[in-house]
Amino acid sequence: MGCRGIPRWLRLSGVVFVSLLAGGAGHVQAGNPKVLDTCPYPRVAILVFRMGNPDGYLRDIASSVDYRNRVPSDKQDVCIEDEKRLKEAFPDYPKQSRSRLPKTETEFYGNVTAPLTGVLRSVLEEKGKAVIIASEAAAGWPQQPAEMSMQDILRNLQGKADALLVAHYLDAGNKYWDTVNAARTDKGFSLLSVKLALFNVTTGQIAARQEIGFNPMAIIAVDPSITDDPALKGKIRVQEKADKNAVFDQGFLIKERRGLFASEYTLTGLGFTRAEVEEYALRHFRNGYAGPSKMHHFAGVASVIQCGGK
Repeated sequence: MGCRGIPRWLRLSGVVFVSLLAGGAGHVQAGNPKVLDTCPYPRVAILVFRMGNPDGYLRDIASSVDYRNRVPSDKQDVCIEDEKRLKEAFPDYPKQSRSRLPKTETEFYGNVTAPLTGVLRSVLEEKGKAVIIASEAAAGWPQQPAEMSMQDILRNLQGKADALLVAHYLDAGNKYWDTVNAARTDKGFSLLSVKLALFNVTTGQIAARQEIGFNPMAIIAVDPSITDDPALKGKIRVQEKADKNAVFDQGFLIKERRGLFASEYTLTGLGFTRAEVEEYALRHFRNGYAGPSKMHHFAGVASVIQCGGK
């Protein structure tokens, strides 16, 4: 289905949303399988870390990752699980990243390591796997995983796990984005980007990679399970021709330039609590999303992680 019949605000929302993810939601890296095949691995360990880089993008997970690193670079992000390391790497916290072309300013949202770990654990257990949480298994190790290299972590898992599923995630909160034809202001949970890598513990090599990314608020605004529910649809307020100085607590304001001096604004306000938005984000991370508009389609970890086609 093309864009015909889709409201202008939704088309523009999709364009800006996809651009922010630099390639779209649920991007699959070329040359890598679309699924993480866990069939050869009865015991799977999970390691989830909040990561960051001032340019606002996640690097691919590599065998050479060293979580002791405190300085972000073009080759490696920084583990920012605790406040001290977060503020060392980002002195302007809560500011996360900014750029000039296109003009962007982004703030952090918040740490969601525990619930993401819970989703991955649940999915793996449904696939029949014995699950080990690396941070819990590390209680008897000389160092915690955040102070180790990937190879050290894999060595410590020898004999305890057959595979290690690593998830690096980037969270974004309030965001401003401005291009020649459009601008957008998000307030709230504006991005969850997750890189996944499945390591063979015995060989220390990566068996497969995958990536999932989406704007939780953009998906909530178009999700039929919400918009078609009489009890929930009233929490989504779309205002065409909104005032450019419109005040809102959560949602996004889209500016579409019509000429040198003419612009139109559309405001999508969301009346959900922070906890509710996070719950929807985790649900979509798990199950993916395939709504009426193909602009927002992406697979969730329940289908990305497989064993025997399940």
